[in-house]
Amino acid sequence: MFLLMYTGVTALRHPRPVIADRVAAAVVHGLASLLAFGLMLAVGFTFYRGATALGYLNFVRGLPAHRRGGRGDAPVPVPAVHRPEGLRPVQRMTRPG
Repeated sequence: MFLLMYTGVTALRHPRPVIADRVAAAVVHGLASLLAFGLMLAVGFTFYRGATALGYLNFVRGLPAHRRGGRGDAPVPVPAVHRPEGLRPVQRMTRPG
């Protein structure tokens, strides 16, 4: 609706290239504003929902020992799936009969 009115008002005094330029600029600015609003909404919602978590600053106690700031050269525990001795050989399925 706005673009139609803007086109009509612009057409009263300006030639066709000026009208096309102004309408294109209005469309681009409108889309950019919509994108900026969506980005602000997403970031604002993230901060709004995460604001309660900022009160729990004792999350360090929940970290494993090697991430609490111990020795820098302490070994990092490796899950059994990634250790060679923790892997089992794959058994092939056989067809019955």
